[in-house]
This record gives sequence, structure tokens and C-alpha cells, in this order.
Amino acid sequence: MNVKNGFLTSEFWVNVLVQVVSISALLGFLTPEDADKYTKAAVQVGSLIAMVLSAMRYSSVRTVVKVQAAKEQANVECAETVGMVKDEAVEEMANKLLVEAHKRASAKAKRAQLKKIMDDKNRAANVVESKSPPGSVTVEDGKEYREK
Repeated sequence: MNVKNGFLTSEFWVNVLVQVVSISALLGFLTPEDADKYTKAAVQVGSLIAMVLSAMRYSSVRTVVKVQAAKEQANVECAETVGMVKDEAVEEMANKLLVEAHKRASAKAKRAQLKKIMDDKNRAANVVESKSPPGSVTVEDGKEYREK
């Protein structure tokens, strides 16, 4: 059970108004007839406020419940359309797709890295060949052999 603080309840505020009217009557600010009239008015106003707040709370709670029910129904319909009944199956499928995408991205990155290494090797071989004296042949290990 959810217990509210005293000052959050309508009974508290009605009681406060009644006590203020009673003290005003005791101190002579109000006649007993006026005090009775204001006390009745305080009770009526307090009841009206409680009724309005109650109706507003009921409406907002009903709206939340209806929205949740609509979401659950949409999830069920979606699952039936896809052919799945549980949310765990959807999550598992999503996880598998993510793992596959990560593997593809990792393989693509490795291919790009390998291509860069091969390009660097080819550039280095071209530099060695261009520095060789005329009439010589350069082999991959960097040694030069002269043609006879």
C-alpha cells in the first residue's frame, strides 16, 4: 500500500481550512454563523478538489494502461508475422546479425591492411630497381646481379 505524506492528502487541507475558520471565530474575526458557513464551504471545496484530482488520476492511469496493452498487442502481432513467439528469439537473431557484421568489417579491415603492406612492398621494390645501375637486374632479396 502506498502511504502519502499528510500534507499531500485532501483530508489534511480540509482540516486545515476548518481549523483556520474555527480559530478565526474564537478570536472574534468571524461570527459563529459565518464560521459555520465557511466550514461548510471548505468541506465542499475540499471534496470538489478531491473529486477532480481523482478523476484526472484515473484518466491518466487508464491512458497508460491502454497504451501498454496496445504495445503488447503490436509486439504479439509482429512476432506472429515474423513467425516468432518470444522476444528472446528476436534478440538472438539480432545478436547473430551483429556478430556477422563485425566479422565482415574485421575481414574487410584485414584485407585493407594486407593490401597496404603489399603496396608498400611493391613501392620499395620499385625504388630499389630504379637505383640500380644500367645493365643490372635486381632480385627481391635486394641483391644485384650484372648481366654479361
